Amino acid sequence: MAAGTPMAGEVYFNVITNAEVLKSIADGTKAAMANSGMEMLVKLSSNPSYNPLYSAPVAVIISTTKTDVPNTAAMARANAACAGEKCSLPPRNWDSAPAILSPRYLHSTFPR
Repeated sequence: MAAGTPMAGEVYFNVITNAEVLKSIADGTKAAMANSGMEMLVKLSSNPSYNPLYSAPVAVIISTTKTDVPNTAAMARANAACAGEKCSLPPRNWDSAPAILSPRYLHSTFPR
């Protein structure tokens, strides 16, 4: 990056291809939906054939570095959101379409 270029932190792409991990994320997401208290999510999660990841073979988690600097944090989140938007454009081959997950959601649903 050129000297003097504004920095808003790094953007990380974590790619999950392990079928067991993807199933665990989908199952946990479906359970969270079932217990959300939101009628639409509860109804959707009650469908046995519903998969929150749409049975995608890959999930991409987009995150940024943590910072307490308000403007930098906001710009980093915006950059990550733009990267996610780019990833969600229709692929040429739908069999390779990734599921995109929010890291904040994953941390709240699957605490360490």
